[in-house]
Amino acid sequence: TDINTQNPPLSVIIVAKDAAHELQENLPFILEQDYPEFEVIVIYDRPADDCDNTLKLLEDKYPNLYHTFIPDSARYISHKKLGITMGIKASRHEWLVFTEPDCRPQSNQWLKQMARNRFRLQQLRKSTGMV
Repeated sequence: TDINTQNPPLSVIIVAKDAAHELQENLPFILEQDYPEFEVIVIYDRPADDCDNTLKLLEDKYPNLYHTFIPDSARYISHKKLGITMGIKASRHEWLVFTEPDCRPQSNQWLKQMARNRFRLQQLRKSTGMV
């Protein structure tokens, strides 16, 4: 198997609210993964200057980080669901990984482990005829 089969390009999606500190603390651990091709998309609910500044500083260092905000005009809808939808629509890759702003990977191999488990599940489905 080639590297794109076992390690397909991934989009990591994070929906955050009132989490500037958590993003500042945990995003570098996600962005510094030992993985061939991935992007991180942060959808922030109710923009705040400190969060915008934090994300802009991180974007200067990490070109695979993108962010946007849920508009204030979004009413009568779950902002969490809207944020997830916005992240999915913004993603460039077929395979998606979701996490929270207060979560920190235990190692820089987290995305490889996620991809490996996906690959094993695909192999199991093929071998049992559950495609």
